[in-house]
Amino acid sequence: MKHHILIIGKMWPLLSGIANRLSESNAVVYCTDSPQVAIDYMNRFNCSLVIIDFTFSEWNRISSLRKLREMRSEPILVLTGHATSDEEICTLRAGADQYVGLETESDIERCLANAQAIIRRTMLNQRGKDLSILIFGNGLRLNPKLRKAYIHGNDMFLTPKQFALLCCLAENTGQVVTKEELYHAAWKNEYDINSDAALK
Repeated sequence: MKHHILIIGKMWPLLSGIANRLSESNAVVYCTDSPQVAIDYMNRFNCSLVIIDFTFSEWNRISSLRKLREMRSEPILVLTGHATSDEEICTLRAGADQYVGLETESDIERCLANAQAIIRRTMLNQRGKDLSILIFGNGLRLNPKLRKAYIHGNDMFLTPKQFALLCCLAENTGQVVTKEELYHAAWKNEYDINSDAALK
């Protein structure tokens, strides 16, 4: 199973090395230095881990991390080239799951070990639980919580009723779905409107 990992930060040599090593270990890695683009990636894909590099970040680190944690629940690993005890305390309190200082090439192994430990823990916690993103064939991903649909990672920009209809069809792949079933999925109340007219 491929893991989706998001890296937020400037691609300096150590971070590029981490991204390359993660890609070699059966992971799909996305990289951006924009918090807003990062949120978009996290909405599109079910990330097993988010890595945030504080080293060359131009945005307010702790404040942005806190806002990100309020919006999302993915595990977060924070990297920095100038680790301090005070920053580590603030970072963990703001919502990070792990804090690692990077100074030399050998620190890549520490980062990878921490990343692998977080992913293992995340996979164990997810066993027996429903994933927030439903994955179907042909690159279709549905996020019921956000009511968003993506095809090959691209937002389909569906209306609420279109999303409800797509969910109904996707959940019944390979089966015949009647007009009445589609109508109930999108309109709920069977007396509101005629199903034949609504689905034309």
